[in-house]
Formats: sequence, C-alpha cells, structure tokens
Amino acid sequence: MASYSPKNILITGAAGFIGSHVANRLVKSYPEYKIVVLDKLDYCSNLKNLQPSKSYPNFKFVKGDIGSADLVNYLLITESIDTIMHFAAQTHVDNSFGNSFKFTRNNIYGTHVLLEACKVTGQIRRFIHVSTDEVYGESDENAVVGNHEASQLLPTNPYSATKAGAEMLVMAYGRSYGLPRYFLDDQKLKNLGWCERTIWEKGLKKTMDWYINNPDWWGDVTGALLPHPKMLIRPGGAMEKHFEGSEEEKTLHHLAFS
Repeated sequence: MASYSPKNILITGAAGFIGSHVANRLVKSYPEYKIVVLDKLDYCSNLKNLQPSKSYPNFKFVKGDIGSADLVNYLLITESIDTIMHFAAQTHVDNSFGNSFKFTRNNIYGTHVLLEACKVTGQIRRFIHVSTDEVYGESDENAVVGNHEASQLLPTNPYSATKAGAEMLVMAYGRSYGLPRYFLDDQKLKNLGWCERTIWEKGLKKTMDWYINNPDWWGDVTGALLPHPKMLIRPGGAMEKHFEGSEEEKTLHHLAFS
C-alpha cells in the first residue's frame, strides 16, 4: 500500500481513560491533523478528560453513538476522515455479568457499523482497532513468550467475548474487503529491538505512588474498596463490613506491596 500522511482522524471513545490520552497527545503534537472525537459519554467516559484539547483549533468533539450508522457515515463523509482509531467499547468485566446485551451491542454491533461505513465510503486508509489481552483467556505464568495474533481466542467472560467478536469482524473485513487494519504485536516489536523499559512490579509501584501523591486526579474511591453492596446485604437489610481472613484493616498501598 502506498504511503500516506493522516489528515483527518476519527477517534471513537475518546472521552475514556486511554482514548483521551491519545486524543490529547495527537491534538497537541500534530496541529496539521484534524482530530474528530466521537463519544456517547457513558459511565466509562468523562468529557473532562478532553479538557486539554478543548481550545485547540484542530479538535472537534461529537457526542454520539457508534451504533448509529447514519451518524458514522455522515462524519466520515463530511469530515473527510481517512483514519479511524477505534477505542469505543463497553468495558469492565464485572459489569458484563450484569447486562451483557449492552456489551454485545456496543462492542460487536458498534464495531460492525464502523467497518461497514469504512467499506461504503471507501476512503479509510487506516483502521486501528484497540482490543484487550483478555480475548486470549488465562495466560501461562511460566510461558517464555506471550500470545501472538494467531493464538487461539479463549475469552472467559462476556466482556472479553464481545471484544473477541469485534476482533473477528475486523479481521473478516480486512480479508474480504481489503480494509487496512493495524494493531500492536509485542513480539514483532521485540524483533525490531524494543524491550520493556520498566519491569511490571516497578511499574506498578510507580503507578500506585503517583495515585497516592495525586489524589485530585482520581477523587474519593473509598466506596469502591468495599465488597460489592449485594454481598453485604444481610437478613433484615443490614449492611456489614467484611474483611477476608483477618479483622486487621490495611491500606491499598500496603496490600499491593506487602
């Protein structure tokens, strides 16, 4: 495929944690790119995440659902989109056990709508699909190398199953219609000389320290540290605290590094 330089990029799910970081970086670092972000602002996204990009002339926010074929086709055509970075997804494994149909609609059907729009318009040069390692299921702790693209998909929960379904759709459109799809394969990167700069344990400690030292970024999460409310309900409607194995309370930082 001939080389190209992106001009108009559509980022779905850009108000989420990861998508917003990518969008903000692109908007700031590449003023020659027009960044159009599409997000329906569900529970896993927040418009405040895009605040750093709000004042830039090459940034445009659209509130909407990727499941709307009319909206997606309209944006691709009117904004002359040539590149799609697809972050939008219903997330969190625990939530998928409650209402898995929403996950199917957002993660599989929503991805299908995007792919069909790419096929119909015929103008997309790159389709970058962001997935999750959970599509491969449980990993062998003693494995020398990680999973690669050809590894068998063995999702173990509704969330990862819908992400695996989305991956299959992207692969099918790539093979059937020549849609140029891209993802990161760490084994290929290692062959090019890439290696982890920080081992996992040290990286986790740095992350935990950052959150501890910057509470304004994440707010009060004390409620999330308790067991699920449904598990705390006792006869008579009483709510109790529950600590596994010991009555001693420990901080999250202590548990992480003890």
